[in-house]
Amino acid sequence: MSAESLARAGPSLYASRMRVFPAIVLVALVLVPSFAVAKPRHRAKPKAAHVVSKPAHVAPPPPVRYLGGDPIGPLAVVRDGKVSEPSRSACRTWGPAGSRWTELDAYGRPAGEVVVTGGERYDVTNCDELAVRRTHGRAGAGVYVAAPPTSATTAPPASSPFEPSRLGETIREDLERVVAPIQKTVTELPSGPKKAPPPMLVFHDRRSGARFAVVGGRALVIARWDGSRWIVEHTEKPADKKALAGAYKARAVVDMTHDGQPSIVIHVLEGSGESYGDETLVRSKDGHWRTVAAGIHGSTA
Repeated sequence: MSAESLARAGPSLYASRMRVFPAIVLVALVLVPSFAVAKPRHRAKPKAAHVVSKPAHVAPPPPVRYLGGDPIGPLAVVRDGKVSEPSRSACRTWGPAGSRWTELDAYGRPAGEVVVTGGERYDVTNCDELAVRRTHGRAGAGVYVAAPPTSATTAPPASSPFEPSRLGETIREDLERVVAPIQKTVTELPSGPKKAPPPMLVFHDRRSGARFAVVGGRALVIARWDGSRWIVEHTEKPADKKALAGAYKARAVVDMTHDGQPSIVIHVLEGSGESYGDETLVRSKDGHWRTVAAGIHGSTA
């Protein structure tokens, strides 16, 4: 550019440069404070390791013991919701003098309380046949459960789910027609006093409405009413098909496992009555029954 041209353009060039300069200064003023107040970066703290806590150990509920009534001695034990046969030593260790037991009625309801006063060793069985004294309440069905309750989840309920059930004439006749042919398969032994077959134990579950009949005699029959007919779920007979008229008798129905399934305590006379004792029949949810032998039996030998 010539000197003359520069001279002519000088003022405008100077003015344009002066316009740019304030903008540069303004940007600098904005950026500089931001750098000045910027905080130094700190290293992030490492996250604490996630510790998985182990669930607290929950001790299983204590076993619940039941005594039968003739002779009085170990009947069954309930562990983890399963009814089992007492150990062989149970008839010498259960029920020490002074122990307290709740006696149940025929429908598994508490009837009274007894205390063990002692026991007598029977040489034939090598078991202690217990003696009890009622401290309060009324007589029950000869089935006893350890008292006082050890826990709310295993103790016998204050009110059983099972209640007496009355049969109409037609339903009763239907039951007799089902039971009679089964009883006839067992020959009645002539020895012993003539007795009429023991009364039936008929009950229903007030929660499900299921109705059952337990019929004793020369054979044992457990039947369930399905609303229109009786269905035989279980029978029991002597191996030689010979028995006394009252060989089988239902003592009580108890909700031993607290699942609504009935456990039925039966008194059994073997042969001509020279051996006797109780046993427990336990129903599973699929309708099958299994026999749990007691830990003691009596003998006339």
